[in-house]
Amino acid sequence: MKQAEKILNAFKENDNILTPRDMLLMGIAQYNARIKELRDQGYEIENQRVGTVNRVVHTRFVLKGKHAFRKPKLSIHEFMEERKEQSTLQLT
Repeated sequence: MKQAEKILNAFKENDNILTPRDMLLMGIAQYNARIKELRDQGYEIENQRVGTVNRVVHTRFVLKGKHAFRKPKLSIHEFMEERKEQSTLQLT
């Protein structure tokens, strides 16, 4: 399976939202190149800035438009709260 196909499958499984970490965990090191390829094929993929922690900017990719599998369930703020809760659970 090509890396771009892996990304599309992951978008489908994750309500059209992926983080760079998600793609690195899938073994896709040059994820920006794969996102560009998908955009060149007509996929509408938006970069969203989620927040900054310790001067590190955190982003996510959102698949939108006619290719979106279903609408994202979370706003950016809800997404960040969920990630904070997950991080807290992992630390304990």
